[in-house]
Amino acid sequence: MPKYVGISIFKEIGSNVVKSGVGSAMRSKVFAENTQKYTTLKARELKTCGKELYAKCPGIRKTEERLGYNATKVTIEQAYNKNPTIRVDSFMIEFEKAEMRNYKSHCNVKMTNEWTGKSVKKLVPLDHELAAEQWIRYTFNRPSTVIYDLGVDIRLGFSIFGCRHCILNLDIPMTIINLILTKGFTQGLCLKATVPVKRLKINNLFGDDIIKTARSITVTHYNHTGFEHLLGLQANQIYLSNVPFSFDELTTYCRSISGHRPIGFRCQSVMGRNIDLNLLAERLNARETFLHERKCFTISIDDTSELNVSNLYDALVIEVNAKGTAIDPE
Repeated sequence: MPKYVGISIFKEIGSNVVKSGVGSAMRSKVFAENTQKYTTLKARELKTCGKELYAKCPGIRKTEERLGYNATKVTIEQAYNKNPTIRVDSFMIEFEKAEMRNYKSHCNVKMTNEWTGKSVKKLVPLDHELAAEQWIRYTFNRPSTVIYDLGVDIRLGFSIFGCRHCILNLDIPMTIINLILTKGFTQGLCLKATVPVKRLKINNLFGDDIIKTARSITVTHYNHTGFEHLLGLQANQIYLSNVPFSFDELTTYCRSISGHRPIGFRCQSVMGRNIDLNLLAERLNARETFLHERKCFTISIDDTSELNVSNLYDALVIEVNAKGTAIDPE
């Protein structure tokens, strides 16, 4: 049995994709350079299946499987009542559940070039979710993979056999620039990053290194159960939507980050009705100031920086500025 279940089938699908022109964007640079060596072959030989091409030069396949892919945009979708779907730039891969044959689950893997409309389909002797997981592992579970925009929309439900498993399950770290996670995630990711994610958008906070180390975070449905994780974030830009801080959380948060965040740090959330900035100033021993012509409360951190808390329209803004940015009233 191959390293991953069904991996040889995915290689065969890849061969058909090369033959039909679908998936050319996913071939590595080295693979393309090696393929150019065979431009002297006759036209009919170039149209033969990938197996024949690999047989003439085994180094092409070995090189391809060692190198990671560079993708501009990847989305992975999984829902309890829908077929798993993966999009890589202009290509869409669908895993359609098929009827059982000989008491074994099967699925149709359909790969489509959304620009040209061309597609190939292959019947695979695997459950559709397992096939999707193995395709992801075969394609992205390799060193030096880079994805600029990764969107993960996974909403797990329950089947008669219990909870469905997540199709995103990778061991080898990859480079991710921008990451969007939906509300299907409530705990650890089966995903690792080589460097901190530059921009992360997530439904709610939970303990995970990718979330903790992200440089900029937008939390779309923050709830108070994630407050402890909020305190541990290393991001310099944090945006919390929909749910405001409680007064006690705001007091604790300001005390926690004071002296531990660099100049330029900013956390913005909804302004709650229960937030009294005058009372907050008393609790934190802050002084009343003005920042960009709006009322502000300032806490001195050291000789070079200060923490400013202010109300910007309907938003609460907490930021670290250079000392003297906020102006004392005359």
